[in-house]
Amino acid sequence: MQALTVRQPYAWAIAHAGKTIENRSWSTSYRGLLAIHAALTFDQVGARSQQMLRAWGTWWLDRPRKGTQLPKLTPDAQYIERGAFVAVAQLIEVHLAADNCCWGWGEHPAVGDRELFHWQLTGIVPLSTPVLATGRQGLWTPTDQQLKALTEAAAQ
Repeated sequence: MQALTVRQPYAWAIAHAGKTIENRSWSTSYRGLLAIHAALTFDQVGARSQQMLRAWGTWWLDRPRKGTQLPKLTPDAQYIERGAFVAVAQLIEVHLAADNCCWGWGEHPAVGDRELFHWQLTGIVPLSTPVLATGRQGLWTPTDQQLKALTEAAAQ
């Protein structure tokens, strides 16, 4: 299993809101189990996007609750874990972004922009308990202790 650190709220969207495309400026030949690690950093611009706000609101409405209002999507929001693994998924494909693919979560580069790759995820399993860890850039290998905790949390 490899791991990928993803800024919030995108890691939350992968774990809970059906985000099956992760946008990256680089490709990989790796295919297989991928642990989604939520970075300590929070993308304020991404949190204000219409797509993210719509996903946040839909997710909130689908949750069992009693008389609670939709919380703001902020770095300290109760459901936004940071510095921890939050999900496990299968990375099944990586391809160059094109104008006619991956609508929804897939970003599309403007003319003259650098290459952008869509990482396609499937079989996403949110972890029952986040597994604390320090993130890294690129693909990285969780420790044996982290792998054990990931396996246990994904099985619950």
